[in-house]
Amino acid sequence: MVALNNAAWLLGEQGEYAQALEHARRALAVAPEVAPVLDTYGWILVQSGRVNEGLGYLERAVARAPAAPDLRFHLGSAQATAGQDQAARETLTQLLAQHPDYARRDEARSLLDRL
Repeated sequence: MVALNNAAWLLGEQGEYAQALEHARRALAVAPEVAPVLDTYGWILVQSGRVNEGLGYLERAVARAPAAPDLRFHLGSAQATAGQDQAARETLTQLLAQHPDYARRDEARSLLDRL
């Protein structure tokens, strides 16, 4: 499951969304309630333009691992992309408040400032 999820993530980062989704689906079939797997699948859906579909998976991922900053960042980004500005503000504000040393802090702050 970890190998499938990692392969999906790497393929998604390279823009190979069809292959990434196939790997992510297989990981999800094995571990349907594991936060990183839900996040990977949801984030790849968002990146491939299926934002509303991806949001549900990202919400489930954050519900299972609320302290994981990358999961919150992905959720906030997806909410912003979907036009859910208030929800995105709340998600990103919580992220920045709870994780002052977050590696993508500048990106999260920039997104928050645009909302």
